[in-house]
Amino acid sequence: MSKRLNFFISLSLLLCAVSPAISLDAAWKADLVQGEQYLATKQLEKAEESFRTALKEIKRSPHSPEEMALCLESLAKTIYMEDQIYEPIPLYKKAVKQLQKAYGPKDLRLVPDLIALGDIFENEGDYKKALKFYNQALAISSDQGACHNPTCADCLHRIGRIYVKQGNFKDAEENFLQVITALMEQKNLSSTDFLEDALIDYISLLYKTEYNASIRSSVLENELLKDRFGVFQKKQTTDETTYSTGVKASLADRIERGERPDIKNITGITSGESTNSQTSLPRIQIDPIPGRSSDFAALQDIQNQRIIFYERLIETDIKSLGANHPSVARDLTWLSYIYISQKQYDKARPLLLKARDVYSQAYASDPNRDKLQHVDLLLALISEEQNPQATIIDTEYLKNLPVLPDKAKTLEVALRLNDLAFMLYCQNKNDKSLKVYYWALASLVGACGDRNPLTACCMIDMSKLLRLAGKPADAAKLEGSARAIARKELIEKRSQVLP
Repeated sequence: MSKRLNFFISLSLLLCAVSPAISLDAAWKADLVQGEQYLATKQLEKAEESFRTALKEIKRSPHSPEEMALCLESLAKTIYMEDQIYEPIPLYKKAVKQLQKAYGPKDLRLVPDLIALGDIFENEGDYKKALKFYNQALAISSDQGACHNPTCADCLHRIGRIYVKQGNFKDAEENFLQVITALMEQKNLSSTDFLEDALIDYISLLYKTEYNASIRSSVLENELLKDRFGVFQKKQTTDETTYSTGVKASLADRIERGERPDIKNITGITSGESTNSQTSLPRIQIDPIPGRSSDFAALQDIQNQRIIFYERLIETDIKSLGANHPSVARDLTWLSYIYISQKQYDKARPLLLKARDVYSQAYASDPNRDKLQHVDLLLALISEEQNPQATIIDTEYLKNLPVLPDKAKTLEVALRLNDLAFMLYCQNKNDKSLKVYYWALASLVGACGDRNPLTACCMIDMSKLLRLAGKPADAAKLEGSARAIARKELIEKRSQVLP
């Protein structure tokens, strides 16, 4: 609904509210308002009748060219909604002539009617005529050929859409990039609908030309796939032992009595007294104490309970299965998570080294060796965390990010921008890809923060483009910050996913 029509509707409602006896000074205005009310309730035939009456009455009343155009537009819109395509075209053209005669051929008031004409011809498959009207609207709305406003972007988007239908992918891509650029430069956006539509169309276009693409990988896309399939959820492993339920219950009872094994020398854990694995006793309670979750002492007590629990678990595994069983390595790794989360790396390292020795023997012939690789990753993480320079998250890159409208700082927009940037990278369109990656990173920072793992993934992907652009120093800073964020995230997750 146009601003002009909104004005008339608001005026009529205000007059009716103040005094029902007050009538509008022209009958055509009342018919116009009535027609819009019918249109809002999908009573198209009644709406058409009201608009026809308004158009007939306005010719007998004083009116401006803009008011006449409004009546013509309303009638044309309604008839077209009734699936009639021939009468709306001359009505819109007449509205254009009225406005051109009154305000000149370059007036912005012509743009909505020109777009409406182009839309009709596009829907009917007459792309040549559709382009004619869209280009007229573009010429009026652009700033000396440059696109800096949403109206101009809308025209470019429509033209690009027709280029795609005509198979002119090259010009379509240039249009779509201009559309997104213009929207990203806005201080404010009323919604993200138009931006998301433009991104979807651009991405769809690149899918049509994917035969030009190279096979590459995206760190961010891999991270999304992991989250989608619940990679951080604890899964049942093949080296689970038969003692699980009974032994854990028995350990809980022994922990409550204050018993604790000596595992200072992890390669030769001292055995305590025997454990009856069939005893049915309640499990240890490691949940935070109600009302004290923010109290450091209470949280520390919980962590201590967890440490005791896993030490008992390791002891029982060694006694029942032997020191070189994979279950021992699993329990050692779990215990190391707690120490890593507490930054007690000197205690975590020997546990992981022992676990690595066990896994090396158990999975020597396994081509995947994923458990061994995971332990190596944790050992590397500890080494980097003990390097003061490696823990720094350099936020200088934030100064170089473009300023985006607030509506563009959403996860949905950010992920679409990342998808677009990666596809451009796969098609070796590196300059365009880097430009979009800057937007994507700015959008992710706005939506998720500068310490989020998705932000770190985007930084890694973007660093590849920076190196190709001859900016290795900037790439190295992003990579270093991304690794620091990833290590922090891994430490936090590993302290949360313990059983």
